Amino acid sequence: MIFTAVELETGETVGHAELDRIDPGRSAHVCRVIVDPDRRGRGIGTAVMDELCRIAFEDLGVARLTLNVYEWNAAAIASYEKLGFRTGAVGTETGGDWAYHSMELERNSPHGRPSFE
Repeated sequence: MIFTAVELETGETVGHAELDRIDPGRSAHVCRVIVDPDRRGRGIGTAVMDELCRIAFEDLGVARLTLNVYEWNAAAIASYEKLGFRTGAVGTETGGDWAYHSMELERNSPHGRPSFE
């Protein structure tokens, strides 16, 4: 499922995100979360992730969301942690040198809940 974030006042595209590997009742994987570089730091990424969590948990009925984020992307990691995602493992991209965090959020996680709940 591919989503486009649009600024309501202007109709301009401000971001993009995807849900992949959707297994209703079980899990889905968040990928390709992108926010317009000129609009970062305004809460757009958090709003996009909050809506993805709502869709996945409420509309699709998944129990767990997963995602991978590069280790150097501290702002994204902090944003995901704010939503309740926790790091499960750290790995290295196949054939590459970039380390990444595998993160997950359980629907009923005691660590945190998306703000829609």
